[in-house]
This record gives sequence, C-alpha cells and structure tokens, in this order.
Amino acid sequence: MGKRVIDKNRCITVNLFHDGVFTVPPFGYEHYDEKQITDIQFEGMSFVQFREVIRKLVHRPVVSLYYCKVGTPLRINIKPIKNDSDVGQFVNFAYKNKWHVNLYVEHSGYDALDMRDQGETLADDGNECDEEDLSYVDFHTEVDDNVVIRTVTTNDPFLNKLCGDNAEFIHLVDEHVNANDESMEEDT
Repeated sequence: MGKRVIDKNRCITVNLFHDGVFTVPPFGYEHYDEKQITDIQFEGMSFVQFREVIRKLVHRPVVSLYYCKVGTPLRINIKPIKNDSDVGQFVNFAYKNKWHVNLYVEHSGYDALDMRDQGETLADDGNECDEEDLSYVDFHTEVDDNVVIRTVTTNDPFLNKLCGDNAEFIHLVDEHVNANDESMEEDT
C-alpha cells in the first residue's frame, strides 16, 4: 500500500466542546455542550478568523482554545491554539487523524495545561487536600442566656401612619392618628 494522500478540499469534522469547565483530578472537561462542525473550511484561516468562527457558535466569551485527538484521554494529548501557526497545526493534526479532532473552549481565563499539570502533581503527592488539620480548634461557643432584647416603640405620627400596628402599609391603616400630638408649621 502506498502513502495516503491528504485531501485538503475536504472539510474536517470538529467536535466542539463549549460552555463547560476544565476539572482536576482527573483532568477533564465537564458540564459542557457539544456541537459538531462539518461544513467549515479551516484551512488558511488566521487565528482571529478561527476564534471569531468559534465565538459565533458558543454562548459565553472565548478566552482560550485547546484541541485533542478524538478517542484519547484529554490529559495526554491536549494542545493550545494561541496564534496563526497553532491554527495551521490544528488543521494538519485533523488531517493526520482521519479529518476528526476535538476542540475545547475555555471561558474563565484558566490555563488548562497548568490545571492538568497541577492535577498530576496532586495525584503524585497522594494528598489532594490543601486544608490544614483543624482538629485542635475548639468550635464550641458559649451562649450568654442573659441577653435582653428590647422592644422599641415610636410615637412618630408619620411612621405610625405609614405602617400601623397591624404591619400593613399606607392604604390599609385602620387607626386614627392624632395630628395634635405634634405641632406642624404650614407652608406660606
């Protein structure tokens, strides 16, 4: 058998994973939506054009883009797309992998490669918890039973009219407010 000739006129199939989050450990992409792009010719696109195409297909802002071979664990083969050269590598990668590739959109500004490396470090340590041992802290609090909560009333005619004793507002006041309790000045 001879060497396979790459048909660059054929569109690649991109499995677009978006509106999810990268997670560790294990490194993965969760809570996502998925679309399959089969009708866009990515060959010769600049990074700006590529990013604009993806931006129109997702719901949240596109911060970073990553791709990976279909059917392989994300932690093994993930690569970033940051410039025009990376877009070309993305397209060539798809051609070499039977015109299929997975594309992941990062929306929060986290570097997925750093997260992956951090997750591997945590797994190597065997300790996935960064919390301190708080067993020496006494969480028991004493209650002061002698606290007296005062009931405060007001004789302000305005407030009494605004909200009566039955806690209903202006239109439902049933009680009469004596205007003679406080002197008022008339406007002239």
